[in-house]
Amino acid sequence: MGLGQLEKPNRHLIVISGIESTANDVREISSLTQEKVDLIQTLLNQGGVKNYNYLLKIFEKIIDHEEIDLNSDLIEYHDDLVKWKWIDNDYPKIAIFLYKSLWQSGNTELADSIVEISKRHQINAKIVWITSFKSKDIQKEIINLLDNEKI
Repeated sequence: MGLGQLEKPNRHLIVISGIESTANDVREISSLTQEKVDLIQTLLNQGGVKNYNYLLKIFEKIIDHEEIDLNSDLIEYHDDLVKWKWIDNDYPKIAIFLYKSLWQSGNTELADSIVEISKRHQINAKIVWITSFKSKDIQKEIINLLDNEKI
């Protein structure tokens, strides 16, 4: 049984890739238009409360068979590198890289613990949320950030 057989008149099949680089591989499977699938994927990839609320409104409209507002201006975009709770002090600096998906989902417990423990040991932990280490562009951004911040 193929995924296409899951589609029924009262049901929509929405297939989203977890990463943008493989998005083209699953495009034809969804029963929604490509524009709608792209918007949903962007909202999921960017994450955050604002984007998830927008996504829930889209799902509600799909369920109610209403027209979806494809307004990309409503998407809250996040940089590939996000500096988080940085403070300036005279303590030695260390960079801590954590995957941005944790931050986007609101799971900052580990980062909060790192910051607190570092303060107790007089270390200035610089938390940086990242999407991946794989991209050459992100690697350059990391190197520039570390150089500019003298870490």
